[in-house]
Amino acid sequence: MSTIAIIQCRLHSTRLPNKALLQIPPESGVSMLEMVIRKVLLATMVDDVAVVTPDQKIADLCTRWGIDAFMPTWEGRDVAREYYEAARQMGADVIVRITGDCPLVRPRIIDSCIKAYGESDCDIAFNTDESTGQLEGEGSDVECFSYESLKQAYYHAEGEEREHVTQYIRKNMKTLFVPGSPLGIRSVNTKDDYDFVCDYVKR
Repeated sequence: MSTIAIIQCRLHSTRLPNKALLQIPPESGVSMLEMVIRKVLLATMVDDVAVVTPDQKIADLCTRWGIDAFMPTWEGRDVAREYYEAARQMGADVIVRITGDCPLVRPRIIDSCIKAYGESDCDIAFNTDESTGQLEGEGSDVECFSYESLKQAYYHAEGEEREHVTQYIRKNMKTLFVPGSPLGIRSVNTKDDYDFVCDYVKR
């Protein structure tokens, strides 16, 4: 059973351009994306890590770090397809979805989500849920789902479901909410979020 963490990352954020390359803390030499990758690699239940990105600069950095990177070879934004192609090529049985703007994600949270998924009969396990307001783990977001679920999403998802990879799975398959994520953590979407994370890391 191969468990692959796939991190999605892009440079063209409208609110905070090039945020994946911002160093945390400033002048540390460690970019936000590198910090996320390091955290994921510390999760004991993850077998391998890959990055999906539309940006050559990110793909080149991943190559330098020894991390597999997958870029779309088609026109248009289709993150569901990006995840499916990466998972298929890596032979994943279980996929862990992480976003590149969550530098404070914790390895133990990743492991707890994978463990909960493995001990259940659900199609997807997650620790935050916007639809119900269960956002206490925001910034430490983890989703764990089967390759077969992703395959169904790839073939059947439509519209915005193709950009939000797991939206189709959450709507149509068996879900499991995994509580216990830390409070007060943030994903990085704005300059204020970035400043918060940098201050948090310095504590």
